[in-house]
Amino acid sequence: GEAREILDSHEAGLWVPPEDPAALAEAVQNLAQDTDLLKRLSANSLAAAPKHSRSVQADKMITVFEKALKDKGVG
Repeated sequence: GEAREILDSHEAGLWVPPEDPAALAEAVQNLAQDTDLLKRLSANSLAAAPKHSRSVQADKMITVFEKALKDKGVG
């Protein structure tokens, strides 16, 4: 879903299927063994986080509502 899209588009983490402990264990092992990957994902996630904060998302939603109201001639 959306979380996976964010992870993939920002290369900000590893996605594992829900309720798949073997896949989760494999991802953790990969990160433990590949410190370069861990550092890259960590840096990318910190860079991406502000773009997906609740306040940023709320501002985007308000903009959508304001545009919709304006298009309808309200406000």
